[in-house]
Amino acid sequence: MNQLNSIILEGNLTSDAGYVNDKLLFTISVSRYYKDTNGEAGEVKSYFDIEVTGVLAEKLHSKLKEGRGVRVVGQLRSKDVEGNRKVYVFAEHIELRPAKKDMVKVVCYGSAKMYERQKAIDEFTTAILCCEGSERDRYCRILSQLRSGEEVATDGDPEREIKKEA
Repeated sequence: MNQLNSIILEGNLTSDAGYVNDKLLFTISVSRYYKDTNGEAGEVKSYFDIEVTGVLAEKLHSKLKEGRGVRVVGQLRSKDVEGNRKVYVFAEHIELRPAKKDMVKVVCYGSAKMYERQKAIDEFTTAILCCEGSERDRYCRILSQLRSGEEVATDGDPEREIKKEA
């Protein structure tokens, strides 16, 4: 009779995956949510070390970045590490959850709107080509902040800033 050794985990990478001795290694955190006897919500996090080899490791290396959601199908294995037994997951299959869109808040002419970053960059690049003068300067300030990765891109209108402070 064969013994069963199979595990499925869903969680998020705690840091970028990295190679060590031809093995791609990373850790995922897996959350379990619950309500206690008083009805208060709680969370317990568990951490699992994952090892990937071969073609699977080569294909996924650049995509396994901190925070990325994954589903790992594999088996539990153990090895001796400095005299202690360490259990880890040897991955046989990995599914990537869709990456979260990079959202940014844009404030222009005192009005705030949420954009997907790339869509905002495209829109303000087009706007710059269609305008001139102070309006073009305003859009250039916003575009510069979008490209530098700011969480909030603003036209930096000093008159509006002064009115807010007063």
